[in-house]
Amino acid sequence: MRGLDSFVRANQSGIGTASDGEAWAATGGGTLSIAANQVVIVSAGADTQVQLGSQTGKDMIVQATLSINNASDICGVEARFSSASGSSCYKVLFYSADIHINKTVNGSGTNLVNFGGFTMTPNTLYIFKIAVVGTSIKGKVWANGSVEPGWLMSTTDAAITSGGFALLGQTNGGSTGVQCANFLAMAPQPLAIRPVMGIARRITA
Repeated sequence: MRGLDSFVRANQSGIGTASDGEAWAATGGGTLSIAANQVVIVSAGADTQVQLGSQTGKDMIVQATLSINNASDICGVEARFSSASGSSCYKVLFYSADIHINKTVNGSGTNLVNFGGFTMTPNTLYIFKIAVVGTSIKGKVWANGSVEPGWLMSTTDAAITSGGFALLGQTNGGSTGVQCANFLAMAPQPLAIRPVMGIARRITA
């Protein structure tokens, strides 16, 4: 486990200390709070990114349970995140009625993959998940409480080699906030080791 927060704590301004004892650090001009055991990000018309702890790595899975208040809100999870030089990361995001894999390098954003249409019902929780292993980037989003699907999007890119993990929120149209109910970052786990032509090969998630 690299990072974990259940957000189960008293209502407060700011996020406070995560379940794993690490601190959260925000980039952007939004306001953060805890309400009813969820993070609330209000960041009108601009991204606010919130990084958990100071751990960095190359290969990682980042997952969060998120909701929007307005269909124009933007939310997602970020891997290999760095706030330096305008921020760099790979991310799985919801915006413009779709989910996407994007990258940002030194503050300059690029769309890598679009799913092709996705509906997030406001005030309903969805699980966002990104896996970055070497140059492979995979993402998925699904309704909380439903069966986890296979990877919905995948691509390759070599621009960002390491970093931390973060949340992203942007609110629009008078939204009362993007909310997060839990957050998890971990190393990819080997699923099995099986012989291929007499050579043991490790298969990762």
